[in-house]
Amino acid sequence: MLKRIGIWSKSDPDKIAEFRAQQREEDTELEKIKSGNENNKNFQNLLDPNTANEEELQSIKGIGPAIAERIIFGRPYKTIDDLLRVKGISPKKLKKFRPYLMINDQ
Repeated sequence: MLKRIGIWSKSDPDKIAEFRAQQREEDTELEKIKSGNENNKNFQNLLDPNTANEEELQSIKGIGPAIAERIIFGRPYKTIDDLLRVKGISPKKLKKFRPYLMINDQ
């Protein structure tokens, strides 16, 4: 390859390294997405923080009894981002359990 003989005379080794690095990054992202979907399989339905009871909210990793109680007390929520108003829920924490929540617009 480095001698640039045959097909290698038409290719750029630096570009090949860039493409391989990009492919590894994409593979890593894909694995993250796949593993995230496996975690979501534990939940048959997404929970609506406006209607879920305390026990259902606590079934989500990262939500304990105190936060579940605060979520219930702070109802209603128009968007999932409204949960940031709840004491004890930071943007980082919300990001962890956002995939398990949705607001029903009925």
